[in-house]
Amino acid sequence: VQEGTIISNDVVSHTAASDSSRNTEVSSAIVSSNSSQYTWLGNQLVPPNNVPIFHPKLYKEYFQKRNTLFVGDSLARRAYATIHGIIACNNSDIVEVEELVGK
Repeated sequence: VQEGTIISNDVVSHTAASDSSRNTEVSSAIVSSNSSQYTWLGNQLVPPNNVPIFHPKLYKEYFQKRNTLFVGDSLARRAYATIHGIIACNNSDIVEVEELVGK
């Protein structure tokens, strides 16, 4: 949970709007949340209050500029495959499942 929080916190601090108080508020909301506060509604992840949903376009903008090493087990491989699919997709506003899982 902490590693994911750090990544999310980093995405917030580098890609959110320039308003630093909003960044601090979002970062605090992410850090203070825990996994039991996140729920699912169908196939949609529902975060706790004040925690934004990060869209593929933000991930694409963030990870295209960086060299990132994913270390771990099958969860790390899935995270890598998802980020790779988002970066390689044609339209980052609508990422098709086929683009994430390969054709």
